[in-house]
Amino acid sequence: MIVSNTSPLILLANIGKLDLIEKIYTDVLIPEYVYTECIRDKKPFSEELERFLQGKIQEVKDRKGVENLMLVVDKGEAEAIQLVLEKGIDKILIDDLKGRNIAIYNGLSVIGTVGLLIKAKKEGHIEEIKLLLEELEKAGMRISKTLKLEALALTGED
Repeated sequence: MIVSNTSPLILLANIGKLDLIEKIYTDVLIPEYVYTECIRDKKPFSEELERFLQGKIQEVKDRKGVENLMLVVDKGEAEAIQLVLEKGIDKILIDDLKGRNIAIYNGLSVIGTVGLLIKAKKEGHIEEIKLLLEELEKAGMRISKTLKLEALALTGED
C-alpha cells in the first residue's frame, strides 16, 4: 500500500502510465486535497485520472497535523504525509524535495516518479525507461542529468 501526492499522479497520467502504480502497489490511497489538485485543471488525461482516483480518496483526520506540516510543505504534500502517518503505512509517492525530506524525517519510505519507473522496469512491467523519462520532461518534470544517468544505469539502459 502507498499514498500518493499530486505530481506523480499527474505526470504518470500525462504519459499514459498510471497503471504502473497499481502494478507495483496493489492499494493506492490519496488524501482529498490531492484529488482536488489532480482534477482542478482539466487536461486531456483528466477523465482517465479521475477514474483512476475513484475509491482511493481518504479523509485526513488530524487537521492540526496537516497545519503543522504546511509550515514547511504545500497542502497536498502535507495531507499526503499526514495520511501515511494516520494509516500506519510507511510508503509515500512524492517528488517535491521538501516533501520528500519531511517524509524521510518522519520515518517514511519515499519513492518518486522516476523511482517508480525504475521499479517498474526491474519488475518487468515496462521494457525501457529512457523514452518515458523524455516524455516526463516534455510533460514538465525537471529531471537532473545525474538522476537521469543514474536511472538509466540502474536499469541497464546506459
